[in-house]
Amino acid sequence: MAIGKTRVQAGRQYATSRGALMGGYFRDLLGLTDPEEPQPFFAGQFGIRDPEADRANPQPLFASLAGLQPVPPLEPADPQVAQATTASDDDVRLLGRLIFAEGADHWDKPGAMEGIGWTVRNRMGAPGFPKTLDGVVFQPRQFQGVGNRQWNNAADPSALTGTDALAYQHAQDVARGILNGDISDKTGGATYFFTSPDGAPPNDFFTKKLESGRLERSGNSIGKFTFVREPQSRR
Repeated sequence: MAIGKTRVQAGRQYATSRGALMGGYFRDLLGLTDPEEPQPFFAGQFGIRDPEADRANPQPLFASLAGLQPVPPLEPADPQVAQATTASDDDVRLLGRLIFAEGADHWDKPGAMEGIGWTVRNRMGAPGFPKTLDGVVFQPRQFQGVGNRQWNNAADPSALTGTDALAYQHAQDVARGILNGDISDKTGGATYFFTSPDGAPPNDFFTKKLESGRLERSGNSIGKFTFVREPQSRR
């Protein structure tokens, strides 16, 4: 009986030690090793994690088994990009329609339509002008283009043909670029413009304002368009 008992105890000890050995093997293989214990040779061969590296850069278990690199965290959104706004289609159509009505015959003159659009944009919120695009465009006795032939033609853009169709599309592109901040102001802050073949003021309003210094030219004329602004001291 003593011999049998001794054999049973020996068997249990063997099984326990064998189980511990195999358990340790599989713990090592699965990346579950004790950081205080040495790593078996095959740990490096199978991409099993190094405890020191784990503490510095912990990774999911299966990423280690597959030899995958850790996924870098997402970069935070650029606050300026996140806050960027996009102009509404209605605003683009309205500004583009006015640009077209005022400058359809200058659509191929670089800077002409951009100057018209920026004159409107610069008025928004400026002293003496409405704060909204609608308010600026429809302010009485300001823009001769409102209600003219091209303005009325633009009510149905699909009916436009030839150069009018090209001019309207360009006016829409310019309007979108200005309202979205993609086209910069080359007028120097103009809030007025007038048209004349030689750049001379066409009426007493501009003549008197320019002569008195209450208005000043804000740059060179573009075709028949001359852009005007209030002096810096009056802003």
